[in-house]
Amino acid sequence: MKNSRTVILLGDVSKSDKKQFERIENEEFESKEDILKEFGEDSKNIVILELTDFMDSCNNQEISSMEDSWIGYVRLKN
Repeated sequence: MKNSRTVILLGDVSKSDKKQFERIENEEFESKEDILKEFGEDSKNIVILELTDFMDSCNNQEISSMEDSWIGYVRLKN
Protein backbone atom coordinates (compact mmCIF):
# COMPACT_ATOMS: atom_id res chain seq x y z
CA MET A 1 0.00 0.00 0.00
CA LYS A 2 3.00 2.27 0.47
CA ASN A 3 3.51 2.79 -3.27
CA SER A 4 -0.11 3.16 -4.29
CA ARG A 5 -2.56 5.98 -4.89
CA THR A 6 -6.28 6.16 -4.31
CA VAL A 7 -8.64 6.50 -7.26
CA ILE A 8 -12.38 7.04 -7.16
CA LEU A 9 -14.83 4.76 -8.93
CA LEU A 10 -18.20 6.05 -10.08
CA GLY A 11 -20.63 3.43 -11.20
CA ASP A 12 -24.18 3.42 -12.43
CA VAL A 13 -25.91 0.94 -10.10
CA SER A 14 -29.08 1.08 -12.17
CA LYS A 15 -27.07 -0.81 -14.83
CA SER A 16 -24.54 -2.71 -12.68
CA ASP A 17 -24.58 -4.83 -9.55
CA LYS A 18 -23.68 -2.79 -6.46
CA LYS A 19 -22.13 -5.88 -4.88
CA GLN A 20 -19.39 -5.87 -7.54
CA PHE A 21 -18.38 -2.40 -6.42
CA GLU A 22 -18.48 -3.27 -2.74
CA ARG A 23 -16.39 -6.40 -3.28
CA ILE A 24 -13.39 -4.54 -4.71
CA GLU A 25 -13.51 -1.44 -2.51
CA ASN A 26 -10.12 -0.69 -0.92
CA GLU A 27 -8.40 -3.35 -3.06
CA GLU A 28 -5.15 -2.67 -4.88
CA PHE A 29 -4.79 -3.04 -8.65
CA GLU A 30 -1.90 -2.87 -11.11
CA SER A 31 -3.76 -0.69 -13.64
CA LYS A 32 -7.07 0.93 -14.53
CA GLU A 33 -7.56 -1.84 -17.08
CA ASP A 34 -7.34 -4.42 -14.27
CA ILE A 35 -10.08 -2.58 -12.39
CA LEU A 36 -12.34 -2.60 -15.44
CA LYS A 37 -11.73 -6.34 -15.97
CA GLU A 38 -13.43 -6.94 -12.61
CA PHE A 39 -16.67 -5.67 -14.12
CA GLY A 40 -16.58 -7.42 -17.48
CA GLU A 41 -19.44 -6.20 -19.69
CA ASP A 42 -20.48 -3.70 -17.01
CA SER A 43 -17.15 -1.86 -17.29
CA LYS A 44 -18.75 0.63 -19.69
CA ASN A 45 -20.79 1.87 -16.70
CA ILE A 46 -17.65 2.68 -14.66
CA VAL A 47 -15.72 5.94 -14.48
CA ILE A 48 -12.30 5.97 -12.82
CA LEU A 49 -11.08 9.34 -11.56
CA GLU A 50 -7.99 10.50 -9.72
CA LEU A 51 -9.00 11.89 -6.33
CA THR A 52 -8.25 15.50 -7.30
CA ASP A 53 -10.23 15.13 -10.55
CA PHE A 54 -13.20 13.78 -8.62
CA MET A 55 -13.06 16.67 -6.14
CA ASP A 56 -12.80 19.20 -8.99
CA SER A 57 -15.77 17.62 -10.79
CA CYS A 58 -17.88 17.78 -7.64
CA ASN A 59 -16.85 21.34 -6.79
CA ASN A 60 -17.50 22.49 -10.36
CA GLN A 61 -20.87 20.70 -10.28
CA GLU A 62 -19.95 18.68 -13.37
CA ILE A 63 -21.40 15.55 -11.84
CA SER A 64 -25.03 16.48 -12.10
CA SER A 65 -26.84 13.56 -10.53
CA MET A 66 -25.53 10.87 -8.25
CA GLU A 67 -28.94 9.37 -7.60
CA ASP A 68 -28.14 6.01 -9.24
CA SER A 69 -24.39 6.24 -8.66
CA TRP A 70 -22.15 4.26 -6.41
CA ILE A 71 -19.00 6.04 -5.25
CA GLY A 72 -16.09 4.06 -3.95
CA TYR A 73 -12.36 3.83 -4.07
CA VAL A 74 -9.56 1.42 -4.86
CA ARG A 75 -5.81 1.75 -4.88
CA LEU A 76 -3.59 1.74 -7.93
CA LYS A 77 0.05 0.80 -7.76
CA ASN A 78 2.26 3.69 -8.86
